[in-house]
Amino acid sequence: TYASIIQTLQNREYVETEQRRFRPTDLGRVVGRFLSNHFERYVDYNFTAGMEDELDAISRGEKQWQPVLNEFWGPFRSLLDEKANVSRAEATSEAMDENCPECGKPLFLRLGRHGRFVACSGYPDCKYTRPVDGPREAPEPVGRDCPDCGKPLVYKTGRYGRFISCSGYPECKHIEPLTQPKSSGVTCPQCGEGELVEKRSRYGKVFYSCNTYPKCTYAVWGPPVAKACPRCAWPIMIEKSGKRLGEQLACPQQECGFHFQVTASEAEIAALLVDYTPPPPREKRVAPAKTPARKATSKTAKKTTKTASAKKTTAKKPAKTSTTTVDKPAPAPRKRASKKVDNP
Repeated sequence: TYASIIQTLQNREYVETEQRRFRPTDLGRVVGRFLSNHFERYVDYNFTAGMEDELDAISRGEKQWQPVLNEFWGPFRSLLDEKANVSRAEATSEAMDENCPECGKPLFLRLGRHGRFVACSGYPDCKYTRPVDGPREAPEPVGRDCPDCGKPLVYKTGRYGRFISCSGYPECKHIEPLTQPKSSGVTCPQCGEGELVEKRSRYGKVFYSCNTYPKCTYAVWGPPVAKACPRCAWPIMIEKSGKRLGEQLACPQQECGFHFQVTASEAEIAALLVDYTPPPPREKRVAPAKTPARKATSKTAKKTTKTASAKKTTAKKPAKTSTTTVDKPAPAPRKRASKKVDNP
């Protein structure tokens, strides 16, 4: 039982191992305080010792197990029903001997997604929060102003690392990555205001999109070149390379798709335009139809085939013609040969 209890504490993240010692986590402290406040009798050492004595008496035949269980379960069940209405905020909050510096209301220790923190009891009217260790340090300034509201930009740390944010948050929600994306020097052909910059998708593939996103959502999968398409006059083209086709410039417009070698001359490009046929439009993906009813398995199909063939054989088998039978006399029973035994 001791090993199972220790394993449960670790699986539920109530404790963590530090230098071969158990150290309670923030969640473990909250659960321990909740049990001590609401189930004081059952977490007391004297209760455990008394229960062990009663179980020993049952094993020796001195007590019956039904009265012992009834004596325990009745009060325990009543206490469970009584404490079922305790809110999560009450269970995870702990009062402090300190008032909020902004509104003067009492401060509480609360349990959040990233551990314990200090918050004002007047939430959501007052949104004052700070770490448990002490007042939050002033964020480090970036040295330039927010392009949206003009307030100073500061460095912040989130769940994915450091980033740049506006000091006017939450009124202004402007954020920037810590490292600026690489610029291509090509103006966005869709909005004409932004610039195409290099980015990476969630799977690590490089693409180029407008730096005014989400205002402009234009993006291409190849490095852009400030050269108009000779066929449709789209302001940019993209670079493509392959072992079979080599280095090429291609139009990013799906309905055009005109492409030629990077080293092609104007005369060669004009010759390609004469016989060029644009690619057919891509068909829209249709949602798959509902799957038909499940077919019989091979074993079931074999059994069905055998049953059907047996029925056909029985149907094709001709009926026997009735013949008159003559009663034959029953054979006479054989007599057993008696062994002669010589008298002594």
